[in-house]
Amino acid sequence: MGRIIKNVQTCHKINRSKIVLAVPDTSESNVFNRYAHDYKIKLFRGSEKDVMQRILDACSKYRIKHFVRICADSPFILPWLIDLSVLEYVRSYRLGSQLEYLRTECFPQGQNVEIISEKALRRIYQICSPKDREHVTLYFDNHPHSIKMKTLDVSLTLDTKADIPVLKEIISLMKGNAYVFSKQR
Repeated sequence: MGRIIKNVQTCHKINRSKIVLAVPDTSESNVFNRYAHDYKIKLFRGSEKDVMQRILDACSKYRIKHFVRICADSPFILPWLIDLSVLEYVRSYRLGSQLEYLRTECFPQGQNVEIISEKALRRIYQICSPKDREHVTLYFDNHPHSIKMKTLDVSLTLDTKADIPVLKEIISLMKGNAYVFSKQR
């Protein structure tokens, strides 16, 4: 868990003061108290089964309108991929398309980044099933036309001149991010 938090904290496009560890309100989750304290992040406890409600409650408490969702089973999450996803999400607002959900799929499992509008999640909550609420974005995946969504597909190959600006942007996001390649815990 420490590696995930540290990698998120090294992102350039994340508001570090708004990092929230949203965990079930169970005694087994007490272990997360130490992580919140050690890494100076917020800890939110909520429903064990209704993960969507837990996230919505955390958004309400901390006044979060859009959030990046990184699952706890992603110890090697790449900070530059989070930053690139945030840039694409923000870019959609500047261009007027106002995404409600952005996800990555082009990388190995454990590199999944999701950015979700709290307003869209709240709207979907009213119509989705308990199974959808347990898995948060399952409804989005099964009903892609119900929201404004985009799957970010990033190529890391240099095949054409068109690839150069994207690769330069990725390189700039990787600067100062040596932690990704270190052996720190």
